[in-house]
Amino acid sequence: EALMNHADVILYILDYSKLKTEEEAQILQKMRSMRPDLIKDITNRLFVVVNKMDLVKKRHGLDHHTTKKYVADMFAEVMPELGIVPERVLPVSAERALLSRQILNNTASQSVREDSCELMFGQDWDEQDIDDEKMAVGAERLLAKSCFTEMESEVLSFLFEHQATIFISSLIGDTLRHLYIFNNYLHTTKAAMLKRSNENWIKQLKRDLESIKTEFEYTLKSFSDTTLLMQKWVEDQFARFAFDMQNYVDTILASEADVMKVHTSVD
Repeated sequence: EALMNHADVILYILDYSKLKTEEEAQILQKMRSMRPDLIKDITNRLFVVVNKMDLVKKRHGLDHHTTKKYVADMFAEVMPELGIVPERVLPVSAERALLSRQILNNTASQSVREDSCELMFGQDWDEQDIDDEKMAVGAERLLAKSCFTEMESEVLSFLFEHQATIFISSLIGDTLRHLYIFNNYLHTTKAAMLKRSNENWIKQLKRDLESIKTEFEYTLKSFSDTTLLMQKWVEDQFARFAFDMQNYVDTILASEADVMKVHTSVD
Protein backbone atom coordinates (compact mmCIF):
# COMPACT_ATOMS: atom_id res chain seq x y z
CA GLU A 1 0.00 0.00 0.00
CA ALA A 2 2.91 2.36 0.70
CA LEU A 3 4.25 1.79 -2.82
CA MET A 4 0.87 2.46 -4.40
CA ASN A 5 0.74 5.90 -2.83
CA HIS A 6 3.73 7.01 -4.92
CA ALA A 7 3.23 4.96 -8.11
CA ASP A 8 2.44 6.84 -11.33
CA VAL A 9 0.43 3.87 -12.57
CA ILE A 10 -0.76 0.63 -10.95
CA LEU A 11 -1.15 -2.66 -12.84
CA TYR A 12 -3.33 -5.19 -11.03
CA ILE A 13 -2.61 -8.56 -12.65
CA LEU A 14 -5.27 -11.25 -12.89
CA ASP A 15 -4.80 -14.81 -14.09
CA TYR A 16 -7.19 -15.65 -16.94
CA SER A 17 -7.36 -19.27 -15.79
CA LYS A 18 -8.66 -18.13 -12.39
CA LEU A 19 -11.68 -16.25 -13.76
CA LYS A 20 -15.05 -17.76 -12.82
CA THR A 21 -13.44 -19.86 -10.10
CA GLU A 22 -13.29 -19.78 -6.31
CA GLU A 23 -9.93 -18.01 -6.52
CA GLU A 24 -11.65 -15.11 -8.29
CA ALA A 25 -13.75 -14.52 -5.17
CA GLN A 26 -10.60 -14.59 -3.03
CA ILE A 27 -8.98 -11.98 -5.28
CA LEU A 28 -11.96 -9.67 -4.92
CA GLN A 29 -12.01 -10.18 -1.17
CA LYS A 30 -8.37 -9.11 -1.02
CA MET A 31 -9.19 -5.99 -3.01
CA ARG A 32 -12.11 -5.14 -0.73
CA SER A 33 -9.79 -5.27 2.30
CA MET A 34 -7.89 -2.20 1.06
CA ARG A 35 -8.36 1.08 2.88
CA PRO A 36 -11.18 3.22 1.43
CA ASP A 37 -8.93 6.29 1.18
CA LEU A 38 -6.31 4.29 -0.74
CA ILE A 39 -8.93 2.93 -3.13
CA LYS A 40 -10.11 6.46 -3.85
CA ASP A 41 -6.55 7.62 -4.41
CA ILE A 42 -5.59 4.89 -6.92
CA THR A 43 -8.80 4.94 -8.97
CA ASN A 44 -7.43 7.11 -11.77
CA ARG A 45 -4.12 5.22 -11.92
CA LEU A 46 -5.35 1.62 -11.91
CA PHE A 47 -5.27 -0.81 -14.85
CA VAL A 48 -6.30 -4.46 -14.67
CA VAL A 49 -4.02 -6.75 -16.72
CA VAL A 50 -5.45 -10.19 -17.48
CA ASN A 51 -2.56 -12.54 -18.25
CA LYS A 52 -2.51 -16.02 -19.89
CA MET A 53 -4.97 -15.08 -22.63
CA ASP A 54 -3.31 -17.79 -24.73
CA LEU A 55 -5.51 -20.20 -22.75
CA VAL A 56 -8.67 -18.66 -24.19
CA LYS A 57 -9.50 -21.71 -26.32
CA LYS A 58 -8.70 -24.14 -23.55
CA ARG A 59 -10.68 -22.65 -20.68
CA HIS A 60 -13.89 -20.67 -20.39
CA GLY A 61 -14.20 -19.38 -23.93
CA LEU A 62 -13.96 -15.68 -23.01
CA ASP A 63 -12.36 -13.86 -25.94
CA HIS A 64 -10.54 -10.54 -25.47
CA HIS A 65 -13.62 -8.35 -25.86
CA THR A 66 -15.74 -10.55 -23.59
CA THR A 67 -12.96 -10.75 -21.01
CA LYS A 68 -12.64 -6.95 -20.83
CA LYS A 69 -16.39 -6.59 -20.28
CA TYR A 70 -16.58 -9.49 -17.81
CA VAL A 71 -13.75 -8.15 -15.62
CA ALA A 72 -15.11 -4.58 -15.74
CA ASP A 73 -18.60 -5.82 -14.76
CA MET A 74 -17.10 -7.94 -12.00
CA PHE A 75 -15.37 -4.95 -10.40
CA ALA A 76 -18.38 -2.70 -11.01
CA GLU A 77 -20.55 -5.12 -9.02
CA VAL A 78 -18.32 -5.56 -5.98
CA MET A 79 -16.16 -2.40 -6.03
CA PRO A 80 -17.86 0.30 -8.11
CA GLU A 81 -15.74 2.97 -6.41
CA LEU A 82 -12.72 1.77 -8.45
CA GLY A 83 -14.40 2.89 -11.65
CA ILE A 84 -12.94 0.04 -13.73
CA VAL A 85 -14.25 0.29 -17.30
CA PRO A 86 -13.49 -2.14 -20.17
CA GLU A 87 -10.89 0.27 -21.56
CA ARG A 88 -8.89 -0.13 -18.34
CA VAL A 89 -8.84 -3.95 -18.68
CA LEU A 90 -5.86 -5.15 -20.73
CA PRO A 91 -5.81 -8.84 -21.79
CA VAL A 92 -2.32 -10.13 -22.64
CA SER A 93 -0.25 -13.25 -23.06
CA ALA A 94 3.09 -12.69 -21.34
CA GLU A 95 4.36 -16.06 -22.56
CA ARG A 96 3.79 -15.19 -26.22
CA ALA A 97 5.39 -11.79 -25.70
CA LEU A 98 8.44 -13.30 -24.04
CA LEU A 99 8.97 -15.98 -26.68
CA SER A 100 8.48 -13.62 -29.62
CA ARG A 101 10.78 -10.94 -28.23
CA GLN A 102 13.53 -13.45 -27.55
CA ILE A 103 13.26 -14.55 -31.19
CA LEU A 104 13.29 -10.95 -32.47
CA ASN A 105 16.21 -10.02 -30.18
CA ASN A 106 18.21 -13.11 -31.20
CA THR A 107 18.45 -14.26 -27.59
CA ALA A 108 16.30 -17.39 -27.89
CA SER A 109 17.62 -20.74 -26.77
CA GLN A 110 16.89 -23.88 -28.76
CA SER A 111 14.00 -24.81 -26.47
CA VAL A 112 12.53 -21.31 -26.87
CA ARG A 113 12.80 -21.59 -30.66
CA GLU A 114 11.03 -24.95 -30.58
CA ASP A 115 8.23 -23.68 -28.34
CA SER A 116 7.86 -20.59 -30.50
CA CYS A 117 7.74 -22.59 -33.72
CA GLU A 118 4.99 -24.78 -32.33
CA LEU A 119 2.94 -21.70 -31.49
CA MET A 120 3.68 -19.97 -34.80
CA PHE A 121 3.54 -22.88 -37.26
CA GLY A 122 1.63 -25.64 -35.45
CA GLN A 123 2.68 -28.96 -34.01
CA ASP A 124 3.73 -30.39 -37.38
CA TRP A 125 6.34 -27.74 -38.14
CA ASP A 126 9.55 -28.83 -39.83
CA GLU A 127 12.77 -27.01 -38.92
CA GLN A 128 14.15 -27.48 -42.44
CA ASP A 129 11.27 -25.41 -43.86
CA ILE A 130 11.81 -22.46 -41.51
CA ASP A 131 14.54 -19.89 -42.15
CA ASP A 132 15.38 -16.74 -40.16
CA GLU A 133 13.03 -14.58 -42.22
CA LYS A 134 10.05 -16.86 -41.54
CA MET A 135 10.97 -16.93 -37.86
CA ALA A 136 11.04 -13.14 -37.70
CA VAL A 137 7.68 -12.79 -39.48
CA GLY A 138 6.16 -15.45 -37.24
CA ALA A 139 7.57 -13.77 -34.13
CA GLU A 140 6.08 -10.41 -35.14
CA ARG A 141 2.67 -12.06 -35.56
CA LEU A 142 3.03 -13.88 -32.24
CA LEU A 143 3.94 -10.61 -30.51
CA ALA A 144 0.88 -8.95 -32.03
CA LYS A 145 -1.32 -11.80 -30.77
CA SER A 146 0.10 -11.35 -27.27
CA CYS A 147 -1.41 -7.81 -27.12
CA PHE A 148 1.60 -6.89 -24.99
CA THR A 149 2.59 -3.92 -27.13
CA GLU A 150 -0.99 -2.64 -26.92
CA MET A 151 -0.79 -2.79 -23.14
CA GLU A 152 2.54 -0.96 -23.14
CA SER A 153 1.19 1.73 -25.45
CA GLU A 154 -1.93 2.20 -23.34
CA VAL A 155 0.03 2.52 -20.10
CA LEU A 156 2.72 4.77 -21.57
CA SER A 157 0.09 7.01 -23.15
CA PHE A 158 -1.55 7.34 -19.77
CA LEU A 159 1.78 8.18 -18.15
CA PHE A 160 2.55 10.77 -20.81
CA GLU A 161 -0.83 12.46 -20.47
CA HIS A 162 -0.73 12.33 -16.67
CA GLN A 163 2.77 13.76 -16.35
CA ALA A 164 2.25 16.31 -19.13
CA THR A 165 -0.85 17.64 -17.37
CA ILE A 166 1.05 18.14 -14.14
CA PHE A 167 4.00 19.75 -15.92
CA ILE A 168 1.90 22.14 -17.98
CA SER A 169 -0.24 23.05 -14.98
CA SER A 170 2.95 23.98 -13.16
CA LEU A 171 4.07 26.18 -16.06
CA ILE A 172 0.70 27.89 -16.20
CA GLY A 173 0.89 28.50 -12.47
CA ASP A 174 4.33 30.09 -12.85
CA THR A 175 3.08 32.28 -15.69
CA LEU A 176 0.09 33.50 -13.71
CA ARG A 177 2.34 34.22 -10.74
CA HIS A 178 4.66 36.35 -12.89
CA LEU A 179 1.71 38.21 -14.38
CA TYR A 180 0.37 38.89 -10.91
CA ILE A 181 3.73 40.25 -9.75
CA PHE A 182 4.04 42.34 -12.90
CA ASN A 183 0.55 43.75 -12.41
CA ASN A 184 1.40 44.71 -8.82
CA TYR A 185 4.53 46.49 -10.02
CA LEU A 186 2.54 48.46 -12.56
CA HIS A 187 0.07 49.64 -9.94
CA THR A 188 2.88 50.46 -7.52
CA THR A 189 4.74 52.35 -10.23
CA LYS A 190 1.71 54.37 -11.20
CA ALA A 191 1.01 55.40 -7.62
CA ALA A 192 4.66 56.18 -6.86
CA MET A 193 5.26 58.20 -10.01
CA LEU A 194 2.32 60.40 -9.13
CA LYS A 195 4.02 61.28 -5.84
CA ARG A 196 7.67 61.43 -6.67
CA SER A 197 10.14 61.77 -9.47
CA ASN A 198 13.50 60.35 -8.47
CA GLU A 199 15.97 59.31 -11.18
CA ASN A 200 17.69 56.60 -9.12
CA TRP A 201 14.39 55.16 -8.02
CA ILE A 202 13.19 55.05 -11.63
CA LYS A 203 16.39 53.26 -12.69
CA GLN A 204 15.88 50.66 -9.95
CA LEU A 205 12.30 50.21 -11.07
CA LYS A 206 13.45 49.62 -14.64
CA ARG A 207 15.91 46.98 -13.42
CA ASP A 208 13.15 45.27 -11.45
CA LEU A 209 10.83 45.28 -14.43
CA GLU A 210 13.61 43.92 -16.66
CA SER A 211 14.20 41.11 -14.18
CA ILE A 212 10.51 40.22 -14.19
CA LYS A 213 10.49 40.31 -17.99
CA THR A 214 13.48 37.94 -18.15
CA GLU A 215 11.88 35.47 -15.76
CA PHE A 216 8.60 35.67 -17.63
CA GLU A 217 10.33 34.99 -20.97
CA TYR A 218 12.08 32.00 -19.41
CA THR A 219 8.74 30.60 -18.33
CA LEU A 220 7.32 31.05 -21.82
CA LYS A 221 10.34 29.27 -23.30
CA SER A 222 9.66 26.34 -21.00
CA PHE A 223 6.44 25.73 -22.89
CA SER A 224 8.37 25.18 -26.12
CA ASP A 225 10.69 22.75 -24.32
CA THR A 226 7.82 20.67 -22.95
CA THR A 227 7.65 18.30 -25.93
CA LEU A 228 11.36 17.44 -25.78
CA LEU A 229 11.30 16.96 -22.01
CA MET A 230 8.24 14.72 -22.10
CA GLN A 231 9.60 12.72 -25.03
CA LYS A 232 12.76 11.89 -23.10
CA TRP A 233 10.73 11.12 -19.98
CA VAL A 234 8.48 8.75 -21.92
CA GLU A 235 11.49 7.02 -23.50
CA ASP A 236 13.06 6.51 -20.08
CA GLN A 237 9.78 5.26 -18.62
CA PHE A 238 9.29 2.86 -21.53
CA ALA A 239 12.78 1.42 -21.14
CA ARG A 240 12.29 0.91 -17.40
CA PHE A 241 8.80 -0.50 -17.87
CA ALA A 242 9.92 -2.92 -20.60
CA PHE A 243 12.86 -4.08 -18.49
CA ASP A 244 10.73 -4.61 -15.39
CA MET A 245 7.99 -6.41 -17.30
CA GLN A 246 10.45 -8.73 -19.03
CA ASN A 247 11.99 -9.64 -15.67
CA TYR A 248 8.51 -10.23 -14.28
CA VAL A 249 7.54 -12.43 -17.22
CA ASP A 250 10.80 -14.38 -17.00
CA THR A 251 10.22 -15.00 -13.29
CA ILE A 252 6.62 -16.16 -13.80
CA LEU A 253 7.47 -18.47 -16.67
CA ALA A 254 10.47 -19.88 -14.85
CA SER A 255 8.38 -20.70 -11.78
CA GLU A 256 5.73 -22.37 -13.94
CA ALA A 257 8.39 -24.40 -15.71
CA ASP A 258 9.70 -25.63 -12.35
CA VAL A 259 6.20 -26.67 -11.32
CA MET A 260 5.74 -28.60 -14.55
CA LYS A 261 9.04 -30.42 -13.99
CA VAL A 262 7.94 -31.44 -10.51
CA HIS A 263 4.63 -32.79 -11.83
CA THR A 264 6.45 -34.68 -14.60
CA SER A 265 8.90 -36.28 -12.18
CA VAL A 266 6.06 -37.32 -9.87
CA ASP A 267 4.13 -38.89 -12.75
